[in-house]
Amino acid sequence: KDDSARILAGRIGRQIGAVKSRLHYFYAQHFVKRNDRQQQREHLEKAIDSDPTDADVLNAMHRFPEQDEAWRKRTLQGINVAVEDFRRQIKEASEYPTAYNQLAWLVSNTEGDFDEALRCSHKSLELLPNTAGYLDTLGRCYYAKNDLKNAVKYQTQAVRLEPYSGQIRRQLDFFICT
Repeated sequence: KDDSARILAGRIGRQIGAVKSRLHYFYAQHFVKRNDRQQQREHLEKAIDSDPTDADVLNAMHRFPEQDEAWRKRTLQGINVAVEDFRRQIKEASEYPTAYNQLAWLVSNTEGDFDEALRCSHKSLELLPNTAGYLDTLGRCYYAKNDLKNAVKYQTQAVRLEPYSGQIRRQLDFFICT
């Protein structure tokens, strides 16, 4: 409703729906820590309504512990729609790494064609080498394929590039403890 928010979103290269989605995603994560599943679910629903292709939201929905059949169906449908959208983006702008990485991240954390996810992850790094976030995705892709050796290898590279990223470090610790 606030025009200044729309203008600011545009300045940082984001659609207002994507910004709202992130806001609700982080609220949902807050309610995970408070063990308030109802509020978590409500914010995930608001997030996905704001941006149906937000891979982190779809991932959180996929991992939501109290899923009914309608939730599961909506989540799987959302994953499929987002994957198709990322494939379309790749066709339209194959020289940009973001859609490759988003497809790989979404599929490797949920379900789908893990081989395609791995190919897309490698392609994102071919287009933008030595990117910690993309190496993090590659580690996740290998983990999804049950290749723990490569998961640890690429996650370690990601940690070396961004040693202060708690999220990337936690993922490496998770792979090592698996």
